[in-house]
Amino acid sequence: MLNRQQVLGLYLLWVLILFIEILYFFGIKDGAYNTVDLVFAVVVITVTIVVGAVGINVFKK
Repeated sequence: MLNRQQVLGLYLLWVLILFIEILYFFGIKDGAYNTVDLVFAVVVITVTIVVGAVGINVFKK
């Protein structure tokens, strides 16, 4: 299992990836986009939140 510092590192990486995805989402939202791009961005952000949260909880134990 992972120690506390490794879990913190994974969490910070997860937050960084999520931040990049949110910036991408706002870039799409403010520019010219179609519905498929917007739905894709929302799905990717949602999956990242769920997988990251579950993964961190699993690795923490």
